[in-house]
Amino acid sequence: MTNGTTPGPITAGTTAPTTDVSTMTEERMMTDHTTETRPAGVLSRVRRPVLWLLLAVFAVCNAVSSIADVNVFVGVGFGLATLGCAAALIAQHYETRGNGRS
Repeated sequence: MTNGTTPGPITAGTTAPTTDVSTMTEERMMTDHTTETRPAGVLSRVRRPVLWLLLAVFAVCNAVSSIADVNVFVGVGFGLATLGCAAALIAQHYETRGNGRS
């Protein structure tokens, strides 16, 4: 190397700069691999029942607001909240399930 940035010709007695490919591959595998199953933590165990409870509460509120003479935007809000809880439950299911199917 002539100035530290541009590789120059290799002369007798000098060695070419090497890159440890195995270390780079291991680091990449450790950082890029996100499909492994994680152990169920406290947050994961608490989040699912809370989401189910909120889903049930919002669904009942949505039904009551549809039957009662309430502003339509209140019903839409409860419907969107119900949909959000359902989407969060589905996302959590796919996060925590095993690698049975690809």
